[in-house]
Amino acid sequence: MSVALTQPAPLISTSLQSLVQSWLAYINQKYPNPTYKLFTEATIYYRDQAHKDNWTSTPSCWDFWKIAKFGDWLKMKIGTATIRMGLFMSMQETWVGRQNPEHKYKYHIWCAALRPAPAGIKGKELIFWDNNWERTRARMMAESKRMIAVFALIGGQYKLYQHLKQKGKMNIYKIWIGGNGEHDLCLSKSVGWLGEILENGGLDGDLESVGFYNIGK
Repeated sequence: MSVALTQPAPLISTSLQSLVQSWLAYINQKYPNPTYKLFTEATIYYRDQAHKDNWTSTPSCWDFWKIAKFGDWLKMKIGTATIRMGLFMSMQETWVGRQNPEHKYKYHIWCAALRPAPAGIKGKELIFWDNNWERTRARMMAESKRMIAVFALIGGQYKLYQHLKQKGKMNIYKIWIGGNGEHDLCLSKSVGWLGEILENGGLDGDLESVGFYNIGK
């Protein structure tokens, strides 16, 4: 599946959030899959209400009120589905304006999913899809870094992992990560990947066989 979304202006505006919401609703309706439940209300970014208040209280960030919190994703009712999915965002600049110089845009889009741990094991497996992952992995290998969460995950991904453990009271049995694609096309690649999973599945079996890496916690 190829989603025709061009990379937007530096900050995700209300109009773009509406467009992204429309695309999520579209792929969710076009590819009904009883195994998966996709959060279609918004892009997910905030750790909690206090984090959201920090951004939305700043005049230049008024349009961030539409973006969802981690808790909104976790509260989504999934019915008989077994795998929860969502579209997430990490800011590459702080709410006071400092930007990571390695990134052209002020945000990065990625996906996350939760599935049950294998039978007999209590907890969940956390799955990330990030179009920058292969570049991150290559850099980690070149720097001889261990494939563990604190090194392999970007800030927002690691914060989600911590949130699930601490506030969600979840036992995260394993963490998986995969993905590849053009550096500046994170939004279109991420939405496209979600559509592919809804259409064809792929997260309910052997993740290593479909290109995911199990990283240490």
